[in-house]
Amino acid sequence: MRLGGRTIAVFLVLLTAGAHVVAAQQVDRSRLVMVVPTLTPWEVARLLETGRLTANGPNGGTLRLAPAHRAHVSAEVNALSPTIRVEALYLLHPSQAHETVTPGLYAVLQSISTMAGIEYYSHTRGRMRVLFHESHLVDGPQGRARLPDPAPTLVRDEDLLYAFQRDSAFGANIYEITYRADTESVHLRMTNLTRMYYQGIIPAVGPRGLELHFVVVPIGEALLFYGAVAARPATLLSMEDRMKESLANRIDALYRWFSDRLLTP
Repeated sequence: MRLGGRTIAVFLVLLTAGAHVVAAQQVDRSRLVMVVPTLTPWEVARLLETGRLTANGPNGGTLRLAPAHRAHVSAEVNALSPTIRVEALYLLHPSQAHETVTPGLYAVLQSISTMAGIEYYSHTRGRMRVLFHESHLVDGPQGRARLPDPAPTLVRDEDLLYAFQRDSAFGANIYEITYRADTESVHLRMTNLTRMYYQGIIPAVGPRGLELHFVVVPIGEALLFYGAVAARPATLLSMEDRMKESLANRIDALYRWFSDRLLTP
């Protein structure tokens, strides 16, 4: 039996979301609601059942799925005045329980070079496609000298890194990556510093016109992984729905990167 690109992509998403369903059902519901109090009872049940929730809310206001401890994410996204924003929440059950943020967990989020080669589903091409052909840290916003991934032995309150990534859709770009961490969670924000061009020709997003936010919250037997993408594209050309789907697929790809790194160090 031959499977099309969309079928394969859907299968991968379901596999990622459902791989830890049994474990997810063991999560304390009251603790989950405390971390994300905006969830409805139906959303809590859905997250426990499938391991994944998505939302495409209005361009202003509070993000629907953001952990309460990181409420400032909504303010940062709204400050961008995005025309597109997508968010997703995942429940992951690692082999080792995490009651607090550990240096190992922090190190996974700083292993930027391991993003090279991860795949996402391209709605334009109708198949899985490599997201980043190259990914590594550089010595500053000009991105001249390549740097190795950090090997943190402690969790820093704040950190600032710069990364070069060659994207299959938007070419080579430099990103500013900020980290804010405490014992309860880690917040990673990626912001483009260079103008992004679709297929190297069409102006897509200006400098600081795209933000990716990821928040990881240990809740004992499980980890919550929250992702949000906000963009202020140069033009939508009546492609808003397709762009939302594309950004949601990128969040999925980066979640799979995180979960794979965590489960297979």
